[in-house]
Amino acid sequence: MSLLKVVQPLFWFSKPLGVLPLTFRDGRFLVSKLSLLYSACGVACFVIGGYGRTLKNTLKLFSKPIEGSEILTFVSSSIVNIFGVLNIYYSAVCAKKLSHMFNELNVLMRSTRNLSYMESALMVRSIVIVLQIFVFFNYMFISILQTGLDYMELFKATTRILSLTSITCISTHFCALCLVLRSLIKSMNSELEQTLSSCSASNLNLQSAEKRLHVRMLRYRYVYAKIFDVCSDMNNLFGIFILLALTQYNIYIHVEVFGIISVLIDFNIKSNSEWTVEHTRSLIWAFVNVMKIMSHFVCCSLVISETKKTGTISSKYLARLPRGAALESIDCFSRAVAAMKLAFSANGFFSIDWEILFSSASACTVNTLILIQSYVNNHPDTGIVTGTE
Repeated sequence: MSLLKVVQPLFWFSKPLGVLPLTFRDGRFLVSKLSLLYSACGVACFVIGGYGRTLKNTLKLFSKPIEGSEILTFVSSSIVNIFGVLNIYYSAVCAKKLSHMFNELNVLMRSTRNLSYMESALMVRSIVIVLQIFVFFNYMFISILQTGLDYMELFKATTRILSLTSITCISTHFCALCLVLRSLIKSMNSELEQTLSSCSASNLNLQSAEKRLHVRMLRYRYVYAKIFDVCSDMNNLFGIFILLALTQYNIYIHVEVFGIISVLIDFNIKSNSEWTVEHTRSLIWAFVNVMKIMSHFVCCSLVISETKKTGTISSKYLARLPRGAALESIDCFSRAVAAMKLAFSANGFFSIDWEILFSSASACTVNTLILIQSYVNNHPDTGIVTGTE
């Protein structure tokens, strides 16, 4: 199976945004100069629209008393604009690294015999399609309702849509590569267990059998070392983007959850309060951002869990084989796997694992409660909410 079949959906949505300037030719992934030029033009639009909106929001923010939710919204918008500018870095500088990474994975996929587990990686097709379509039409629909036919405001809204979809695209690239790595490791584990099981049953009495096992173990070490190198390249390539994306998703969840709860509080106070389309959009979008965050942690945890199985399989068969060249080959492989621990990090600030997810969820809850308490205390009809009338 070729890697192109797995990553083809990424090109459908990433190329129009200029964040994946690669092309597949003669069995290799190459950087497209035309796509780089297109990306530069797209970034110019991001800068014109995004930073004009940011300057306007900054002046508005400091012209009145500042609230916590407004600061969060301002930081979230700033991250979106930073992402728009970083698109040119991802396209120009990172594209070469990305093409090298794709070519390495393509070679590994061709050399791996059992790729039945690659079907899970193909699920990225539906993930990309659903997320991109939802992001685009959700924001476009709300923007048209809010701005009408004001072309300048519609242009600014469109640049924000493109920036947000770029964030989703780059995050999806990371998750898709994690799924590919997981499938490769799972296929290698299956092949490794079959090899060691057959060797254990035959007890490797023949010297030729020991030699074949030694050659296979060297091949497994080579494949695992390549996977480790790809994981390191992914951390270097996607680190800053994953850090900004997770921060932006986290802040957006803060703002949307606080906005929904404040509306519910107003329902208990004002009889004329109504649930609008904007509130429904906020509720749905908060859920989508939670799913985006979860996708990063789920994909990374799947890869790490498969690597742990590799060491378990090799250790299980160490005690079953007699001493000799075969046992030494398996022992060397087991030591190499133990030394090369796969891990994913957000530009070195934190590891992408379940521990940081739970810490982030608790911090999000505490911060939202602080915002709600401040909102209730500053509400003109606080007595009705607190029951002290």
